[in-house]
Amino acid sequence: MAVASSVPSAALPARRHQGKRRLKEPQVAIDEGADGLASLAGNPLDDRVMVFPGEVEGVERMQALPVRRKRIECRLDALNCKGQLVDRLWSAGIRFRALWHAQVAQQRVTASFGASGGRAPVLEAAEAREYARQEVKRALAVLQGAGTAEGYAQADAVIGVAGQDETCAGRLKHLQDGLRRLADHWKVADDFCR
Repeated sequence: MAVASSVPSAALPARRHQGKRRLKEPQVAIDEGADGLASLAGNPLDDRVMVFPGEVEGVERMQALPVRRKRIECRLDALNCKGQLVDRLWSAGIRFRALWHAQVAQQRVTASFGASGGRAPVLEAAEAREYARQEVKRALAVLQGAGTAEGYAQADAVIGVAGQDETCAGRLKHLQDGLRRLADHWKVADDFCR
């Protein structure tokens, strides 16, 4: 039994030919610009950043420059936007995330040694990595302090979600409790608002 088609049969070979030609042509990405569709990906947030003289060329005095950043850059941002993490817990999680990434960061290789001969940046990077490693160690000691299964579950949730950007499926309560303990340890204000 033949099925009726809305496309005439004479147009089908031409359409197939156009598809093949389209595959052979190089695909060029279209730059949507600052106000195009690409700028709306990731739920952007218009914000202001304080800039001091010397940080950016052409800035003679301290001023606030408008910037556009993504509202959701990691799992913690997504949980905060959904209302599952209050700002105080989000702040503790972002601090742990920054320390976690700093402890595993590898030094970048550069071709120019500059006036220091390449020694000072290496030492600073190694010191920063060691400082981050010690801070993460202290944070995990706070979470696992009692040696209970609850403490280890909280540490696992904080490392997984905040440090490694995993989903928090089934671990949201442990994540919240662990971040609350870290916020108390780092003395994040109770009325913190980002």
